[in-house]
Amino acid sequence: MADLLKTFLGLSATVALSLATSSPVFAIDYQPFDWVPLPAGQDVFMGYYEFAVHSEFNNVISGTAKGATSLNTNIGVARYLHYGLLGGHPYVLDFILPFGALTNGRIAGTHLNDASGIGDPIASIGYWLVNDPANKRYISAAIFVTLPVGTYDPKKSLNLGSNRWQTDLQLDYTQGLSDRFTIDVSGVWTYYGDNSDAGPGHQTLSQRSTYAAYVWLSYDVTPELVRN
Repeated sequence: MADLLKTFLGLSATVALSLATSSPVFAIDYQPFDWVPLPAGQDVFMGYYEFAVHSEFNNVISGTAKGATSLNTNIGVARYLHYGLLGGHPYVLDFILPFGALTNGRIAGTHLNDASGIGDPIASIGYWLVNDPANKRYISAAIFVTLPVGTYDPKKSLNLGSNRWQTDLQLDYTQGLSDRFTIDVSGVWTYYGDNSDAGPGHQTLSQRSTYAAYVWLSYDVTPELVRN
């Protein structure tokens, strides 16, 4: 499995037009061959790092701010995966810990605080309902639970933690079409708990559930890159 973890920053405004507490959202982005299992007993340690410079703030109420607007994000991720067998089918345990710093935050010239620490850790289990290497067919289901224990201060505009639970349910289908072509299809439903301590006014921040779908058609340039 070669998941690529991306990060993006979501900033919100309260109804009083003051900046509410905000945090990075760590999304599990589906990639080709993510859900082709490794052999049982395998342990994998992974690390990611992303540095990004942002120059726009998009808000559904006030529109897009561009002038004198910035944010630098330094985000690292430590990850551990363990593969095993249960009922004759593969499973994977997945633990993710984001950490980093948010600096140089400004919106239309208004300076925001810097933030550093750990993000909300994620625990996951995935299970293969169908594991058919001979026919290059894999069907799996996974749940990702985000724990609200990251660094968080309601008095600050920027935070690494989000102070809310999040649950992602994911279904995946991978099918080899020939010696070189593979199609991957995934659907994701995400539920967001409430942040009941958002901003200095200790407001409640809610978000509706979201849905996402991914479709990848992959071509192996050389058979040496294909894992059997």
